Amino acid sequence: QLLLFLGGTGKSRVIGAVQALCESWDRPHCVVKTAMTGNASQLFTANTIREKRGSDALINLELLIVDEVSMMKKYQLAQLDIPMRVPGVGFGCVHVILVGDFLQL
Repeated sequence: QLLLFLGGTGKSRVIGAVQALCESWDRPHCVVKTAMTGNASQLFTANTIREKRGSDALINLELLIVDEVSMMKKYQLAQLDIPMRVPGVGFGCVHVILVGDFLQL
């Protein structure tokens, strides 16, 4: 499903709310938050994709939230998929939320 929001509409707050929901279900580690840039990742204590790629945090994951996706190249998204991939299933059945402002730059 595609949802579009303008800049300054609270995307980071929605990301925080999703994280809080998982914590309230006693599943704080089911969500990994990551971003393309260090500045975006600091807004919600995430890591950059470079730091997460190949890490154990991507294994047994249920929800991946990627901020600043508008700065991401196609090959970078493919590289993020590789460690989670199950044969024939993109991102290993992990739900992926891509967040970003495509009109930002």
